[in-house]
Amino acid sequence: MGQIQYRHLTEADIDSVLRVWNMSRRELPLERDYTIAELRAEIFDDDDYDAAGSWVSEAEGEVVGFGRGIVERKRVESGLSEGFVTVEVVPEHRGRGIEKELMNRVLAYLRSRHLARAEYSCLTIAGWRNTLFEESGFKDVRHFFRMVRKGDNVPSDIRIPAGVSFKRKMFKDANDEEISTMVAIFNDTFSEHFGFSAVSVKRWLRLRDAYQDVGMITLAMRDGRAVGLSFTDESVLYNKEHGSRAGWVWIIGVTKSERGKGLGRALLADSITWLAGRGIDTVYLGLDAQNRSALGLYTSLGFEVIHENKYYRLAL
Repeated sequence: MGQIQYRHLTEADIDSVLRVWNMSRRELPLERDYTIAELRAEIFDDDDYDAAGSWVSEAEGEVVGFGRGIVERKRVESGLSEGFVTVEVVPEHRGRGIEKELMNRVLAYLRSRHLARAEYSCLTIAGWRNTLFEESGFKDVRHFFRMVRKGDNVPSDIRIPAGVSFKRKMFKDANDEEISTMVAIFNDTFSEHFGFSAVSVKRWLRLRDAYQDVGMITLAMRDGRAVGLSFTDESVLYNKEHGSRAGWVWIIGVTKSERGKGLGRALLADSITWLAGRGIDTVYLGLDAQNRSALGLYTSLGFEVIHENKYYRLAL
């Protein structure tokens, strides 16, 4: 094989990077192929995109690897000092030093931005990814669970707290104001979670416009004010690839004043019921392994842990 070349990413590389991204990640459980629209929204349309921190590797003129250092301006402005690492290499070109060189270039970029830490999350069974990050000096600092609930039975005798009503809206149909309300309640309910930084309305608008699955937002309303949130989707593209009937509950959030009243349970039950109504018989969600109260709630509604993620951190 010929010499490996490295250069910064350009927009003309979008098709090649999509191929690398999908080929590199197909080995991971519960993954599906990205679309061009999704990858463009993730990279080039991101306000934090910086070509100086984005690299491709070429072998004989073909792009075979991709690396990116992500510095989120809002995180830095809020006083946080970490950047995020992405490294993807097609399987047949791993072990040639490509992943290590991409890692070194990404870390050099993050150091040039004067950040304190680099971070990355991946499954404990991710193989070459775990090896790459551990050999690069990253430490395992936190674990997260993926959980699954199988069967199309729905929770029974679940009551919405008195004075609270649910407002559903399909994600693709949500207007800018509704997305803004969703983001505000998300930022409020998750402000104390590990690694939290406020997300922007613009980022969620970009996600809505590129979205390829069937998603639903549920807002829990009390006296005209949102006090809880769920975001659920029927994983249409994943199901087409895998011949499955799966969906995800991505977000369950409740404001401090409403916690302990059964609202989180009611929102999760509502999500499960909505998915079952669409023919879904397998529901996934994720959570911080240290969030024991959430783990108890999810277990009580029939979820069980199937995968564990490591959250890696490197002092720069």
